Amino acid sequence: MPDRAALLKKTRTATVEYDGERITITYAPAKITPRWEQAFNEALKGEWKSRAVVETLADALVDWDVTDGGKPYPPKVENLVQLPMDLLSAVFVAIMEGQRPNRTSGGSFAAG
Repeated sequence: MPDRAALLKKTRTATVEYDGERITITYAPAKITPRWEQAFNEALKGEWKSRAVVETLADALVDWDVTDGGKPYPPKVENLVQLPMDLLSAVFVAIMEGQRPNRTSGGSFAAG
């Protein structure tokens, strides 16, 4: 029988195409909960609507291969706010597409 704690530690990997670049992201699907969605929707009601995307991405992303001058550029709030919104949106969409219950294997998304 699967243990809840073990399920919460699982990650998935996706590839995001952005402006001719391929970005590999790793995220924690267990972070995408009704509470996560509620926080996202609440943040959308505020004056800084992009905060919803930034904070929820920072919560769900475990890692990615984005660098800054060859050094790792962790997907943390303070770094995400410096990136273009269309890049953040592409990452957000990739995560949400990976959450669909009937996603196909062998495509852009693979369970990790």
